[in-house]
Amino acid sequence: MAMDSREFAHQVIRHAEEMGETLKAKVYTNFEPLSKERTIQQLKTQMFREYWLGVIPPSKQLIGLPDTEVELKVLITRQLCEEFLHYRVFAQRVNELGDNGNLADYEPFPEDLAMRTVTNDYEEPWELAAALQIYGEIILITTYKWMIEVVDAKTAALIRDQVLVHEGSHIRNGRLILEKFATTDEIQRRVQEIGERKFRQILKSYGTEMHKVYASARS
Repeated sequence: MAMDSREFAHQVIRHAEEMGETLKAKVYTNFEPLSKERTIQQLKTQMFREYWLGVIPPSKQLIGLPDTEVELKVLITRQLCEEFLHYRVFAQRVNELGDNGNLADYEPFPEDLAMRTVTNDYEEPWELAAALQIYGEIILITTYKWMIEVVDAKTAALIRDQVLVHEGSHIRNGRLILEKFATTDEIQRRVQEIGERKFRQILKSYGTEMHKVYASARS
């Protein structure tokens, strides 16, 4: 028998928070300041991911949500705009640091492309909510909190004031979608499967192996 969808939504949020703590313990243990070159590479990766992982899934949710879900559509539209802002924040900061912030010129790492797949590879609004707003945004907060500690002061302020500030409302959007649609055993199992798949890739694309990729990255 399926759990109450509200109880289920809160359960998966707690699960995602536990994953974020695991990522923090396994990966984000070094708080030495990043070099300018390393900062630029991190910003470029986040630029790519904020667009492909942040903007595209809400666009698909808008198409998939019934027209009767006006309030949800409005909330998702707002999120889409904020995700585009995040992309622009990172792109502009890359430019300010003297590099190329044009997304069309960025050559994504395989880890970037894999993250795009495990976030976009769905059609149902509740699937996308699991991949992005729940298991994506909650765990991403861990990354941004680490970045704030290791990048220069201006970059840290931009992340804190123009990116991280929106993540809570995005998580709420995902919770509302799950509360509305995650009402069967089958859907609830699928949400959990999506979360496990997403976290496995996060450990590769944000984890220690990705740090090694950055360390030897092309200029």
